[in-house]
Amino acid sequence: MLTHQRFCELEEFAAKQLIEYGQSPQRVVLSLARQYPEVAGLTIAFALTSIAHHLERPLVANNPQPLPKPIDIYRAISLLSSDLFELHVNQKTTASGADLVELWKRNSEEFFCAR
Repeated sequence: MLTHQRFCELEEFAAKQLIEYGQSPQRVVLSLARQYPEVAGLTIAFALTSIAHHLERPLVANNPQPLPKPIDIYRAISLLSSDLFELHVNQKTTASGADLVELWKRNSEEFFCAR
């Protein structure tokens, strides 16, 4: 079971990758799936949605540091969701980060793995 503390760690890791290190949203999805292989894929999607939502706030929009565009994060979440749906249809279980990494390797996924 995912604890609140573990979710906050995951969300902080993702935010740091996006904001401090300037990683692309798709690279962050892959990093999250690898760093948190036991976590449900929907948890990754929710964490990124939360970050994108916070980046849309006017206070954050006036930040002098360049920030990732929420639309790019939403795009990555959308594609992540389609992969989660594929895994759900085929496996009838909740897909984890490890399941996503395996799917991307099997399909030679370029969106998440090539950047």
